Amino acid sequence: MDEWRKVFDEVVKMFGGWPSLGPHDPSMRIEKLYATMVSKFKVDSLFKATVQPDDKNSERHVLLLDQPALNLFARDFYIAADNDERLAYMTLIRDVLVLLKADAQTATRDAAEIIEFETALANTSLIPCDYAFLQEEIVHSLT
Repeated sequence: MDEWRKVFDEVVKMFGGWPSLGPHDPSMRIEKLYATMVSKFKVDSLFKATVQPDDKNSERHVLLLDQPALNLFARDFYIAADNDERLAYMTLIRDVLVLLKADAQTATRDAAEIIEFETALANTSLIPCDYAFLQEEIVHSLT
């Protein structure tokens, strides 16, 4: 087995496995997955969490939770069900899974589920102009 594949399989195992590629741990908690993604790989794809100075009081710091960046970059690519970008992205996901030795039928199903999940994220995210306008309203102070 190639060295890159050994490393890849170790990382996938660290995340509890990947159903498309073989055994997985269905009890893996989302909190652990997110913590591993951020601490080991500096990836925060479900939401962004940062600590920064408070805009209203620079002597304090705030924890900022923000919406994720979308893999297709623009929300519109997810909302419009039939477009070239969305189809190309789903094909890419499927092809990568097949290259990683996933069954083609499983890869096709899983690629569709990934697109469905990301579309749900896109549907819950604010578009940039709404976000800037509503930013003051969506800030919640917790002490």
